[in-house]
Amino acid sequence: MAAPRRKTGPAIRDPSALVDLVRGGGELPVLLVTGRDWYTRDAVLQDLRRCVVAGGFEAFNEALLWGEEVSGADLVNQAEMMPMGGGRRWIQVRRADRIREKDLEPAVKYAASPSPDTCLVLVFDEGRSAALTALGKVAPSIDFPAPRDYQLARWLEAQARRLGHTIEPQAARALADLA
Repeated sequence: MAAPRRKTGPAIRDPSALVDLVRGGGELPVLLVTGRDWYTRDAVLQDLRRCVVAGGFEAFNEALLWGEEVSGADLVNQAEMMPMGGGRRWIQVRRADRIREKDLEPAVKYAASPSPDTCLVLVFDEGRSAALTALGKVAPSIDFPAPRDYQLARWLEAQARRLGHTIEPQAARALADLA
């Protein structure tokens, strides 16, 4: 008899589709972010933040929290706060893998029934943690794996395209060989 499968939030595979979804008005109340490609991760998060927060109201509708400093109650209070001036609130928790276990229960309860007026993004430095395991059961996740050596040239070309530039394939391979 096979063991029952653990229920998890859906994994999101395509970062650009995620940004397009949010840009088109789609809701993204909670997102778990993992992976070692920090450059791409931060660029996608910046694009998402621009789509979520109304221009001119960033000071009111954004919060950057750190996992080792935030309590579960403070996290939920920030996430349930109403946005000012339209748009939604953007709450980003860096080093979410350092959220203390005693603070996980309120966060998991919130993630199971989040506010549609907030986008809570939890960024994990480590791929394994109690927080990621607990929240992964109720929230979608996206992974930004670091490119492998054989993928580096294509990764450089994609980053250049994202920035509106082009790079010759031979130049990308030469740069990748230097790494």
